[in-house]
Amino acid sequence: SFSSITNAVAKVSRDVMTAKWKYSEPSFEPIDGNNFGSGYPSDPKCKEWTEKNLGHPIFGYPDFARFSWAPMKKTMDEAGVTMRWEADDEEEDDPQQMSLNAFVVPKKSNGSGEQPKRKRARLGYHDKLGLTAVTELVVS
Repeated sequence: SFSSITNAVAKVSRDVMTAKWKYSEPSFEPIDGNNFGSGYPSDPKCKEWTEKNLGHPIFGYPDFARFSWAPMKKTMDEAGVTMRWEADDEEEDDPQQMSLNAFVVPKKSNGSGEQPKRKRARLGYHDKLGLTAVTELVVS
């Protein structure tokens, strides 16, 4: 069937491309070379490569890896450094969150020219650095 042919072509193309893969990270040298199997999360070779090649406890894997896949996430959760981001903490369903339009088109309230009301409190570093939302583009 056509689907079988396209799957075979995709597999051969992937295998050729990855067989002599050159990692963009100059100091990364994979354990067991490029013996990462099919690259699919259910592949035992892929799981083994993932477990052996966690290159950095914060940044994880080389950019070759798919960070969204369960084996990568699992290994990072187990062996990586736990990170807490202020933005993640504040992204809860907070009624103070600004809408995207507030950054582009000022709301027309009572014609006072006031900046849009903020739906969410700003991150601390914005206030610390005195950063504000752009409300008008000035072209010179």
